[in-house]
Amino acid sequence: SKWLNKRSQAVSEALNKNVKKTEWDADFQDLELQTEATKSAVERLMKQVPVFLHPNPAARAAMSIGTSVAKLRKTAAEKRYPHPVGELGDQLLKLDGLAPDSPFGQALRETGDALSQINEASHQMDAEVQQNFLEPLKSVLDHDLKEVYKFKKKLEGRRLDYDYKVRKRESGKTNITDADVKIAEQKMDESKVNTENGMINLLDNGVEQACQMQAFARAYLQFFQTGTTMMEDLVEKLDEIVAEAGERPRERRVVQSYEEEEEPFFDEAAASGACCKAVFEFDAENDGELSFPEGAVINLTSRLDENWLEGEFKGSTGIFPASYVEIIQDL
Repeated sequence: SKWLNKRSQAVSEALNKNVKKTEWDADFQDLELQTEATKSAVERLMKQVPVFLHPNPAARAAMSIGTSVAKLRKTAAEKRYPHPVGELGDQLLKLDGLAPDSPFGQALRETGDALSQINEASHQMDAEVQQNFLEPLKSVLDHDLKEVYKFKKKLEGRRLDYDYKVRKRESGKTNITDADVKIAEQKMDESKVNTENGMINLLDNGVEQACQMQAFARAYLQFFQTGTTMMEDLVEKLDEIVAEAGERPRERRVVQSYEEEEEPFFDEAAASGACCKAVFEFDAENDGELSFPEGAVINLTSRLDENWLEGEFKGSTGIFPASYVEIIQDL
């Protein structure tokens, strides 16, 4: 059968490099290389552009599932990719509790609104890239390239059949006639012409792929222009908020302290003569020094020099630093 003939020829070529086989001309081989390069470029774009637009793989998968479900139900809304700018905008708009005239609150609301608008621009870019770039590329894969490779597969089969019959005819050990070889050659040539025309048509449509790249670039440019406009408007609004806040008179509030003051350690003897009030607590470190707490009223008995005083507190007498007390009535 033809299938066995083709299989036999393919195995022979794989096992023996010296087996004679039909070689295509240089122009045809160049068309094959260009076609393969086009196929590789389209496949890579179809894989990488969605990742570029939607980097989060989990969110990308959830969006794909949600969109498929929406198409099946025909009523549910398609799930959109959660762009980070939109997520942040939503969070800023949800913050509450600040006064309506609070500069911080106004800044949060204006920023949230701007980021939400940029998020909508992101979804608009997604839709345009999908419609004007990815879908046309998918059509190239599903139709143009698929047709070309269908022709190539048929051509390869007919080449194997032709080479098998030529090889067997030349060996003289077969009932294959010259007419059989001629018919196989004609079919191979027919498939070669079909394949060649298919590759030429594909490559001649390169301008269409260039237009699709142009559509991608325009969508991306429009997104950045919209984002730039939104952020410029936001900065102007924030400048106004800051300027207005700077012109407002600041409300000064005096906080009343309700801490209980310690009652001074006061005795009548101290109040009746020369005395002083302790500004700081003093703990005696040497013999002859007088300890007292902050606020104590000490009866003065003498002044040793400008730095030390002598006094009496709660029945104890001793010296202490003059810098720790405030004179109420001097000696």
